[in-house]
Amino acid sequence: MEFWLKQDNDNSGFQLPVNPSKYEIARIIDNGTFDTEMSGERSFLGTSKLKTFEINSFFPLRKYNFLLCAAKDDPYDYIRIIESWIRNKWPVRVIITQTLINLLCSIDEFHYGEDDGTRDVTFTISFKEYIKVESIVIQDATGGQSSTASSSSPSANSAIKTLQQNLNRLKIPPTANVNGINDSTTKTSVKKFQSIMGLKQDGVYGTNTSAAMKEVLSKPMCGIPYVHRYATRYIQWWVGAGIDGIFGIRTKIAVQTLQKKNKISADGIVGPITWGKIFN
Repeated sequence: MEFWLKQDNDNSGFQLPVNPSKYEIARIIDNGTFDTEMSGERSFLGTSKLKTFEINSFFPLRKYNFLLCAAKDDPYDYIRIIESWIRNKWPVRVIITQTLINLLCSIDEFHYGEDDGTRDVTFTISFKEYIKVESIVIQDATGGQSSTASSSSPSANSAIKTLQQNLNRLKIPPTANVNGINDSTTKTSVKKFQSIMGLKQDGVYGTNTSAAMKEVLSKPMCGIPYVHRYATRYIQWWVGAGIDGIFGIRTKIAVQTLQKKNKISADGIVGPITWGKIFN
């Protein structure tokens, strides 16, 4: 088994002369649970978070007989290489031969030093799987096809405009200017939407925020027998009920009040007609 750190940008890279004593990949799945009015607690399967792991070893000064490869004369030569990767903000490919590990990673932490008088340099590197953001994917407010645009291309403006239209369609304050610019007003509106959905309020239109908006825009049938957590939270915000994502009796009564006000069947179920009153 060999541990390699490689860098594609300048062709630098090296094999560790001394293998770590162990490694452990952490793969966390963002699963969750929610409560239903009729059936109690239920679970849902979430998305996978980025893999993380760390390695600990040392760069030798002496030419020990147990080294796995020819080591550099100065152990700090390794340190300089790693520091240059960090300084240039370059991801690093980590390869562990005879395993499944061949990952492009960011370096999240780098610790090194000397501790036993040998002048060998011990180190610990914390890695996180790196997946480059290549596009913006936004669900069209009409429920049609999604628009996808490279974040560095002119068509990204069109994708931002679609997001702004969606926010305005959902009447999320403050009213976003449909200008294709991810400005402070747009970010504030996204944060407000995230707050309603019970998501992290970072103003970033990421996977979870996109999924929540897609569900609301799909206008699913919502009522006590139906479980649509994000759509229910939006309805609760709209009718002024407590926002918890559970379509209970209080939410039903608030919906019936809305339906009576609009002179439609007050069954407490948000179907196409009630959704139409909400969106119009």
